[in-house]
Amino acid sequence: MRAVSITILLVSFVLKTDAFSSPSNKVPDALSSQVNKVTETIKNLPFFSTIESPSPPPPPVEPFDKSPSGKIKRALMVANSDFGVTNEDLLADEFKWIAPQLGFVPLSKDEYLTAAKFFNLRAAFPDLNYRAHDFRLVSENPLTVRVTLRTTGTMRGELKLRSKVLPPTGVQMICPPEAVSITFDEKGQVLKLCTGFTMDRLVGNTGGLCGVQGAAYVAGARPSEWEIYPPTVVLGRFFGRPVYQLPEPKSILSPFP
Repeated sequence: MRAVSITILLVSFVLKTDAFSSPSNKVPDALSSQVNKVTETIKNLPFFSTIESPSPPPPPVEPFDKSPSGKIKRALMVANSDFGVTNEDLLADEFKWIAPQLGFVPLSKDEYLTAAKFFNLRAAFPDLNYRAHDFRLVSENPLTVRVTLRTTGTMRGELKLRSKVLPPTGVQMICPPEAVSITFDEKGQVLKLCTGFTMDRLVGNTGGLCGVQGAAYVAGARPSEWEIYPPTVVLGRFFGRPVYQLPEPKSILSPFP
């Protein structure tokens, strides 16, 4: 690549130099024609085509270490892969995703990946940071790791919803603390993933919501309460005393809440 670039620079220099531009030292027509042909040939080489770099392949999944530190390391790997979206090998074939908005019907692996890739939060929030902390092991289930998220991200891309596409706003999303549970199988693949369970709806700037609903909130498309809460809760909130969000500090968020 460097050699080709130098060749073009030399050819350009020869054509533009005063020695050849002077009336008494004109470049012979045959030489000039050959130089032009060489220049055009070089410019049309594949090196000068705009080639979109393919996405790097996900890192290989290491053998599962069942020690406490190994399970926490695997849980962190799952979070860093956008919970399996960018590395499907981390998810078992029998994978189930459970979230409050799903009710009693979990999503399968294919359904989960299809939904995640459709909404594509990473495209809307390129700096999406789950800020995972407080990893905990579960004595009742040795293959389960629980973790707390305090997700942040700045909306710099379009957010695709089911019925519309929202333009970027530049607003920083600050989600409330979110409880996540990850259960592995014996091979270290995620068998069950539980997300979206807000621990304190009064903090953050997403109306107490996480995930796509929280993103839609800061993008200006606040979800209806009928989409978020059971009917009895919606009616109770309608007739009850309103509860207001707590002001979020304007200072920079610490790595861990």
